[in-house]
Amino acid sequence: MIKKFLPAIVLVSLSLFLCNSLVFAQEKKRGNPYAEGENIYKHYAGSIGGRKVVLDLVWGFQGGSNFGGSYYYFTDSPQVNHMSILEPPTFEHTEKLRGIVEPEENPWNYEDLSFDDADVTWDFHIDGNILTGVYRKKSTGEEHALYLVETYGKSIAFDMVIGSDRVMIPSSSGGGAAAEIFTLGISPSPLTTNITEMDFVNKELLKFTQIENIQSEYIADYYKAMRVNFIKGSKIYFTQLFASGNAVNTESAEYKSHLTRRLLVRPVYNDTGFLVVKKYFFDGEKNTEQYLNLDLKRSKRLVLADILKINERWLSAMIEAAFRSKYNMGNTAKLNQWLTVDRLPVSQKYSLSPRGIIFYYDKKSLIKDKSLTFYEADFAVFISYEQLRSMMKRDFAARIWSKL
Repeated sequence: MIKKFLPAIVLVSLSLFLCNSLVFAQEKKRGNPYAEGENIYKHYAGSIGGRKVVLDLVWGFQGGSNFGGSYYYFTDSPQVNHMSILEPPTFEHTEKLRGIVEPEENPWNYEDLSFDDADVTWDFHIDGNILTGVYRKKSTGEEHALYLVETYGKSIAFDMVIGSDRVMIPSSSGGGAAAEIFTLGISPSPLTTNITEMDFVNKELLKFTQIENIQSEYIADYYKAMRVNFIKGSKIYFTQLFASGNAVNTESAEYKSHLTRRLLVRPVYNDTGFLVVKKYFFDGEKNTEQYLNLDLKRSKRLVLADILKINERWLSAMIEAAFRSKYNMGNTAKLNQWLTVDRLPVSQKYSLSPRGIIFYYDKKSLIKDKSLTFYEADFAVFISYEQLRSMMKRDFAARIWSKL
């Protein structure tokens, strides 16, 4: 069984995190899930079958927790792959781990898929800064040795940090229940020795999580500030939503849908001097996703105009063609048959990836038929750097092209 945190939500409350683990692992010896080293983010580079590969591994040992999953890509491919690790026999750090892989655009569409049924799998073990094991791809008969080394020469090292709290909600039948508040974030690790880089990342993460009035003097300040601010705000939110004068039936769907608030901040691309951080927020009713693109070499938050000389008409047509292809809308049918627009504008919500730029569009505002559901909070459209080459600004092109 895959130990994941619900499709389209990514994080669950700490109570579900603990309960789910116990359901499937009642006899397992557990440790403190908050202890140092129990929740890891590691950046690896190595090779699989002669192809260079980069992996960002996220894992919580206590409970077998994916925290949204791990991502890897081959340097010769535009595709970013999502890997979810199966719950291991024990929660020991020496345990062999097994991962099921799907393209990043399609994660969680294999909810009941077993390890034996999956097309792409990883069988691996972590020993210090080395990851070894076996990579298999059933459809092609491939089987390759895994050998990856933890490295931060072209990326920044992070520690994974989690926190939780609860607030009592009054019940119309008397008493009450606890609403859970859960955060997961990143904090620059002591392994990152570039103080200027750490300071820049801390300050940008504070702004990204809307905590601009706290000075970052220590590595851990960012996450501490984020956690304190989010939990404080959530307690106020829950108290007002379920004030004693407005007590609700604790069995109602309305009540249950508001039982948790979640905030996740984690890297999704961390290589070659660029860092992309994804922020996921769920407030009990809806989830939102935002992306922060940072140029670590120049200590700069990147907007699209820093990367491209934007030809609105040309780029819009390119994005629309990719959108039609991905979502099977044909080449000639009018978009406004399905969407609220007849052409896609160039979105300013984007993220860099190893081989191109991903543009995001809010699906709720675009879809005419509100009964349609999709995994993503946003539509995601990938445009390769090769397609964008003539639009790239010279400085960005020089840096990216030397790595392609």
